[in-house]
This record gives sequence, structure tokens and C-alpha cells, in this order.
Amino acid sequence: MYELKTFEDFGAVGDYNVQTGIGTDDTAAIQEAIDWAWEGDVTIRAILMTDKNFLCGNITTHPVLTIIATGRHTSNFICKGGTTGKWWSDRGNGAQKLMLSGIAWYGRNEPGLTHVCAFGDTGIQFGSEGILQGLWMRDAPNAYGLLVDGNVGIPRDLTLQSCEHHRRSPEREVSTKRKAQPSPAPSRIQSASGPPRSSTPSRATAASKERMPPPVFADSAGTYRRAASTSAGEACHVSRSGDCES
Repeated sequence: MYELKTFEDFGAVGDYNVQTGIGTDDTAAIQEAIDWAWEGDVTIRAILMTDKNFLCGNITTHPVLTIIATGRHTSNFICKGGTTGKWWSDRGNGAQKLMLSGIAWYGRNEPGLTHVCAFGDTGIQFGSEGILQGLWMRDAPNAYGLLVDGNVGIPRDLTLQSCEHHRRSPEREVSTKRKAQPSPAPSRIQSASGPPRSSTPSRATAASKERMPPPVFADSAGTYRRAASTSAGEACHVSRSGDCES
């Protein structure tokens, strides 16, 4: 059984005007809707986000949350003036079944923001049933666009613009940093019927390398072109340049 509601069902207005910079503070209504979606025991609850600009401050998510919007150019969250720290975050609740689609977050260059969205950072990891797709985090020059601590959750088609460039979080610098390994020099194999020759990879080895998926990459706009997953216990910090290290 499914139950669907909109933010407007909880009193949100979504009338922020980008020209005047004026709009109704929808923080309480948005939070109430998210809490409602989490409280469903038997029914599956989801929020349908309309094509409006919703002004809000800090929002706390839960381990299970589904928001389906109309698209990242039409369904927007606008950061309320004075918002600090992590704008959208699970605050340690976890993000196992987080499903967000077709949404944009506008940070409005708020200087106190440290993250636009942070999920699974200190709680239940972003899991295999979670999908982040068609999202746009932007205009937060002092903040990470997206921080995810996940276990094979799927982020895809993400755009991050005008957010702080990627930096490894200090607590994970030592534990998860991948160190480049020098390539071994080609070995010399003595042939029984001729002079020494350089060894070459076997066909099986070459084939396995060809089957390896290409790394996550981004175009000039910072948009993902390949689905990616994160390994257990590793953080995926996504910056405006779209790099994702684990």
C-alpha cells in the first residue's frame, strides 16, 4: 500500500521569488512532511515535490525517505538566510533507504553553510536500496555540495556547481586514502630457444582490465555520466568538479 503527499499538504507555500528574494519560510512544513514519511509502519510513504521554490533552513532526514520531484530545473529548495552547518542532513539518523530524484538545492552563497547535503555521515550508511539521481547542489562556496557515507548506494546524474572544491575529511585522510603504487618494471624471461624477452600480460589479464568499469568522471559542468557506488565504511565527497574518492 502506498501513500503520497506533497509539502503543500503540510502547509508549505513554495512562493520564493528569485527576483525579490522574498518568500514564505517553509522549514516547519517541510520537516513535518519528512517526519510523516518516516512514521509510516505498514504503508510506504513518499513525498511528491511540485515545481515550486521552497525556502527552508536546516532540515533533518531519516533512514527511510522518498522525495520525487518534477526536475532539478523546476523543483527547488532555497536556503534560508542565516542557515549554518549542514543544510540537509540525517544528523546521525542514517540514510539506508534514501531516494531523492529531480531536485535542486540553492545555497544562495550563505557563508555559514558547511554542507548542502550530508547523508549517512555518522549513522546508518546510505544503502543498496538508496538512489540519488537527477540532483543539483549549487551556490555554496564555503560548503561541500554533497557528502555521502554509503554501502553500494547509487548516485547518478548529479551536478554540483559553485561549491567548495573536494577535500578529504581529516578523520579519513589516513584510513581511506589510496596511495599510488609504483608500476613494477617489466621482468626479463629467459626463453629456452632464444634470447631474453620482456613479459607481456596474458590475454585473460588484459581482458579482465578491459572489463573494469571506467572511473567516475564529470564534464565541464560537473555532471556525472556514470552510476557509481561507494564501498562500506568510506566517505564519498563530491565537489563541483565531480570527483568522488573512496
